[in-house]
Amino acid sequence: MIVSDPAPAPAPAASQGGPSPALRALVVYLRPAARASLLTTLANLGVFVTEQPGTASLPGVSADFGVLVAAGPEDAAVAAGLARRLPGGVIAVLPEGAHPAAFTAAGASAVLRDGELPAALTANIARMAFAARRARAGYVPARGAPRVFADLEFIAEPPQLRNGARALALSRSERDVLATLLATRGRPVPHSALEQAAAGDDLAHPGLLKAVVLRLRRKVTDLGGDAELLATIRGFGYTLRG
Repeated sequence: MIVSDPAPAPAPAASQGGPSPALRALVVYLRPAARASLLTTLANLGVFVTEQPGTASLPGVSADFGVLVAAGPEDAAVAAGLARRLPGGVIAVLPEGAHPAAFTAAGASAVLRDGELPAALTANIARMAFAARRARAGYVPARGAPRVFADLEFIAEPPQLRNGARALALSRSERDVLATLLATRGRPVPHSALEQAAAGDDLAHPGLLKAVVLRLRRKVTDLGGDAELLATIRGFGYTLRG
């Protein structure tokens, strides 16, 4: 087993008094693969990686989501096992010409081919990282259970920001971006994860995240807060202060 840190991308720092909430991916190799491309893609998303050649040690390995580098349909059972165990699911990466049906039936969240890397892998890992963070942190609060940052309260259902008796409604995109930042408060969240949070089940498009952050900052200031609570991490993403 090989454990890799997500260099060269900056990793979320550990909080004082508690462990880092950085996501962990399990990459299982059942055939030779372009390892550097996989690790770079994960690093750019700020994800820590455990690499596993073969399946012998899988029962003792935990992670938030997985990437299975499969040889062919005979490996679909491994995908099924990972999909059941890992909260964010599993992506199957197949060689050119391999048929994806067995992996789709096994519950893989996405099935990619070598030629689609790294762009398709980046998009799918961003979606899975978002799902894993949601499953792991329970980042969207229950109805009526506000989460506080600075002097503001965030309520997920109905989505709103409050300061005392004053409240402003949030759109679905604003709610999910703010919830994702709250889940890792004080730590950087990459653009890719926030773009997926903003887009939800739709395809992200250029400018969407920036527009959502701009609207959130305006609502924060309208409620008497500091717009820089949603701070830009240049070249990486955003972080929530307070």
